Amino acid sequence: MNISTLDDKTLLAQTKVQAARERKETTVMLHYLREVYRRRLYSDLHYSSMFDFCLKELNWSEGQTSRRISAARLVESKPSVGKMIENGEMSLGVAAELSRFIKKEKPDEKTQNRLIEQVKGKSRRETDLIISKEAKEPAKLKIESLRRADTKTQRLSLNVSDELFQKLERLRGLLGHKNVSTYENLLEVVTNELLKRLDPEEKVVKEKAKRTTTFAANVKRRKAIPVKVRRDIWGNAKGKCEKCGGTHALEVDHRLPLAKFGSDDPKNLRLLCRSCNQREAIIKIGRRQMSLFLD
Repeated sequence: MNISTLDDKTLLAQTKVQAARERKETTVMLHYLREVYRRRLYSDLHYSSMFDFCLKELNWSEGQTSRRISAARLVESKPSVGKMIENGEMSLGVAAELSRFIKKEKPDEKTQNRLIEQVKGKSRRETDLIISKEAKEPAKLKIESLRRADTKTQRLSLNVSDELFQKLERLRGLLGHKNVSTYENLLEVVTNELLKRLDPEEKVVKEKAKRTTTFAANVKRRKAIPVKVRRDIWGNAKGKCEKCGGTHALEVDHRLPLAKFGSDDPKNLRLLCRSCNQREAIIKIGRRQMSLFLD
């Protein structure tokens, strides 16, 4: 169709029709997204998170992904919001903003319903003002932002409380001998120190597991997987999920779940990220049973 040949009245009318169709399709997509998340299907495609799935499989921008994932969460818990988006009474951005607020502040049902009515037909800026009045700590409501500054650096922006700022200043003073003159320097020093202490991959590379003879005696509940076995699993997997290759929220998983009488034998163990672990549980134990443990 050659749009340039349309008269003004027809062009405006068809533009409105397309806008209404787009809102309806957007609402349908939100339901699809939530169901994909509930089943953790992105794990089958080797993505470590719903966010990565949307970025790389659906080719959305970070902003589009963030808005849709947040709005989908709200539409699931409050179906009326889906109707509002479809009818043009609430924008996707406003729904996403309200969803983030509810997730963080956890207001009661009555407050949630009141806020939905209050932000109906409002802009993002007006919505920010409305929900900031309900926030326990308004300054923290604005989500962190991460943008690429150039080819080698990222720009991270976030709000911190006065209490945390004082702790950062205290740390900067204590680490003055290490030439920590900027917050970037401070973040790098603290991150390196924590990685040395917490990252199992670092421990695999740097030491041969300093085990204590009292470990077994301290475990009175269900027998824990020995530290050496865990480190061997991390080392063999090179610190990556064995299904999707992700490095976030890694967990030792039982190939045959304990609920299905699996054992802690090393051959039954592997390293998975939390999302892939949950997806495997859904497949092997069942979506109905796992729904009790997953959001």
